[in-house]
Amino acid sequence: MPIFISFLLLLTVDGILSTAKNNVDITCPRVEVICARKECYSSPFYFKVQISDGAPNQKVSYQWSITSGRIVNGQGTSSIKAVANDSHNITATVEVQGLPAECGQAIASLSVITEPARPVQQIDEFGSLPLEKIKSRLDKLAYQLRSQPGARGYILSSGKWSLSGRAQKYLLTEHGLESGRVVYVQRKTKRPLMIRLYIVPAGANPPGM
Repeated sequence: MPIFISFLLLLTVDGILSTAKNNVDITCPRVEVICARKECYSSPFYFKVQISDGAPNQKVSYQWSITSGRIVNGQGTSSIKAVANDSHNITATVEVQGLPAECGQAIASLSVITEPARPVQQIDEFGSLPLEKIKSRLDKLAYQLRSQPGARGYILSSGKWSLSGRAQKYLLTEHGLESGRVVYVQRKTKRPLMIRLYIVPAGANPPGM
């Protein structure tokens, strides 16, 4: 599973700096880098800078850098697209420029450290059976999906399976799974009907027959 570690390097004190000059309060914003999309565990990565507590309408610019990867587009803007090298780790760092001099440097980084995707796991395999006899098998698939957030369940059949729709409906209604987490794939083959149930962890490639 992906691990997210955020490093914030802010030369401010609670977002407010009092300067001796004219006794003016300077508002210094908080800066952080976040993932711009819900999924942030595989290349390409989408990062954006989030600024809060700053002066409204403050005109700033952005200078990004990437460790263990490269920027594809977005340099100079508030969000970028980046791709990682062969390493499973990538770090995006942004410097926000144009803030009051009293704020010093406003730099923030986000490191995404991802482990290699877990292997695809075959849960069960069976031939032509009535629905009542496969419910317990579907229950095992649903249990694994609930215990592995982000994983998807694949139902692969070698040929047309008349119960595919009812099996999916059973998983969604009886176990409360979201529709996008259960995928049915039919393979054209001359072999006898065979149904296989798989757990595909986040980031892993779907199985073949």
